Parts: sequence; structure tokens; C-alpha cells
Amino acid sequence: MKPTFILEKPSQSKETRIILSINFNYKKIKFASNEKIEPKFWNDIQQKVRSTHNKAAEYNERLNKLSLDYESAFNHLRRENTPITRDNILRLVKIANNEEPKITVKKITFFEFIDQFISDSELGKRLVKGQRLSPYTIKGYKVTKNHLQEFEKQSKRNITFESLDNNFYDALISFFYNKEIRKGKEKDRKPTDIKTGHTFNSVGKHIKNLKVFAGEAREKGLPVSPELFRKKFKILAEDTDQIALSVDELDRIAAVDLTDNASLDHVRDCFLLASYTGLRFSDLQQLTKSNIIDGNRLRITTQKTGQKVVIPLHRIVLKILEKHKGVPPIPISNQKMNDYIKIIAEKANMNEPVSFAKTRAGSKDEETVPKWKLITAHTARRSFATNLYLAGMDILTIKKMTGHHTEKSFLKYIRVSEEENATKAAQHVFFQ
Repeated sequence: MKPTFILEKPSQSKETRIILSINFNYKKIKFASNEKIEPKFWNDIQQKVRSTHNKAAEYNERLNKLSLDYESAFNHLRRENTPITRDNILRLVKIANNEEPKITVKKITFFEFIDQFISDSELGKRLVKGQRLSPYTIKGYKVTKNHLQEFEKQSKRNITFESLDNNFYDALISFFYNKEIRKGKEKDRKPTDIKTGHTFNSVGKHIKNLKVFAGEAREKGLPVSPELFRKKFKILAEDTDQIALSVDELDRIAAVDLTDNASLDHVRDCFLLASYTGLRFSDLQQLTKSNIIDGNRLRITTQKTGQKVVIPLHRIVLKILEKHKGVPPIPISNQKMNDYIKIIAEKANMNEPVSFAKTRAGSKDEETVPKWKLITAHTARRSFATNLYLAGMDILTIKKMTGHHTEKSFLKYIRVSEEENATKAAQHVFFQ
């Protein structure tokens, strides 16, 4: 990296200041020098004073020293993996010229940066589009960090932001593809609960988080490998075969006798509430009586996107609110809700076999399980969107209630079989 020189006001006739500029990470860091020159004596192409000036040699010697000082400071910060900021560069230049006492500019490691990033996210110092990040997103950052630490130890690498090149990418993907995945508690674990290799989407989430860390590091002036932002370093993703429940299936869940189990009954109410409002788990957790307006609508600002949504209350939701004396039931935890709703769905005899496929460790992994095993808290949100779509409601109206920003992200929630699609199409005027 070699600094460049430009004039502060190149179009004026009188003297103007010479500015030193460093181009780094697609940004320009500018420094005002003490040198001034009339624009007519400045060679813009060669970036030096023209020989027609009687002191050209003295000018250019000082500019050359200035360039070397700033280049040296930049390279020092880069070698030390220290944030390349205007203040840090200027401080080193002043130290080199004995204008400031020598001090140590703190070097920050890869994982120290991630720890600070996560801490800032938790404290609300780091916002996205003016919104605090959800606990779920922050938890994902922590999981990614843990995987990266394990990868560093296993591969005996010293991970830095500059080391995130294509070779690193290939090695990290291989690490995820060969990692053993164990589901559930050890005492309850079956052989089928142990698999080798992460799925495409799981790996993709961690690559996405790594890119978020690196993007923030680059913004703060840390040297980052440019390869990380190129096409090869891609985020893996594929459409999944996640399910949605029909209205009839939701009725089957509502009909299960749970009078002897208050915990399951409470989770059932939470799940049905989500199935008829489309709320995410994070939004279910923050519901209060004040979110119910005029007795027939629910209004909330979503945690994940900060979208304000207003949802009419279905008769099922009104019954649930009446049961809980007007206060929306709150789920205890995502994991408990996922575990309990499976038990409830099994009691509802949702045993029909469902085949699904995921790309695991780079290969298609096909499996057939009873439907109840695939039901989670998030199934409720997909069911809401799918059932409204099948009922003929237009996409824009549904999106306004689900809070999706784009049609592309919304359509991922629609789970419609070929038969259901044909039935819906048959109602169109074209087929009448």
C-alpha cells in the first residue's frame, strides 16, 4: 500500500493544502499535511510538485518522507493485526517523528474481537437498522465462535482475519462435514440420533456469521482477507422440507385431552396462539395484555425485524385468551416448547410418514419419520402463513401480518403440496 497525494482545492489559483490519502478496505483515510502549493505547480499524474517551481526538490523530498512515514505506520498496524484507523496511523507517525512519546498500540486477536462484538451486541451498543439484536441471533454468534475455536484447535491454525482465504474456507467446510452431531440428552440418545456432518443450512449459518464478524472488523480498520468477500467464499443454503399443519391438524391438536397435564396444556395453548397469529417464539415471549387492542386484534413490534404488525384474533385465540383471563399464555423456553409439542402431536396420532431430505456433509440425506417428530414451535408460524394462503388471502395482506420484508423470504414459509396447489388452482376463474 502506497499513499497518494491530492490537492484540497485543486481548482483555485492561490495556495492550497496537499492531502495524503490511504486507500484501504474500499475506504479513503485522509490526512492534511503541512505542505501548501499553488495548483499550477502541481503535477496530478505524478503526484508531486512540478520542476518549474524554484523549490520543487525540497517540496518533493518532504512529500516522499511523508509518504514513507505513513506507509510504514500502515504496514506496522497491518503486521500487528491492529485496527487500521486514522488515529492509530497518525499516532505512529508522530511517534516516529518524536512528536509523541512511544506507546504500545493494543493488538486485538481474532477471538478477542469476536468477544467484544458479541458483548456490544448484548449491551445494545451494536445495532442493525437501529434495532437491538435478538437473543437468538446473539446465541448463534456464540455457537459460531465455539465452532471456530474448536476448528482452530483441531487444525492447529492461528486464525486471524487475514487468514480467512479460500484455503481456510475449504478446511472449515471439511471440518463441519466431518464433525459428529449428537442430538438430545446422552441418557435418551439412540444410535440414529448421532450423525456425521452438519447440514448445508447449518454450515451456511456459521459462514454467514463469520462474514458478519469480518465485515465489522473491516469497518473498524482491521486487515481482512479480500477473498472472504468474493464468490468462492459462499454461504451454503438450500430449501428445506419443513412442514406446516392444516387447520384440520390444528383441530386435532386442540382436541387432545390434557386435563391431567397442565404443562402440556399450557404449551398447547401457546402453540395454537402462534398458529393463528403467525408470531415467532421471540414475540410470543414478550406478549402482554396490552398487546390486545379493542378485544379483537393483536398489535406488536416484532423482536427480529422491528416490524409493527396488527393481526385480527381468530376465534381459537379468543377462546385461549378467555381461558387465561385475557392474558396471553407465555412459553417457558423454545426447547421445552419443541419437546412438548411433539408429545402433544403424538397424542393426536399424527403418525403419518413424512419423507424429507437434507444435504449433510455434502451428500443428500433422506429420511422418513412420523409427522409428529417434525413439529416445532416454528411450525406454528409456517402453518399460519400456509393456511391463509390456501384460504385465498393475498400475499401482501399475509406479509403485513407476518412482518416479512420481502416476498422471497415470505414464500419460504408456504408449505403447499401438489394436491393442495391443484385444489387452489381449480378455484381460479380460468378453470371454471
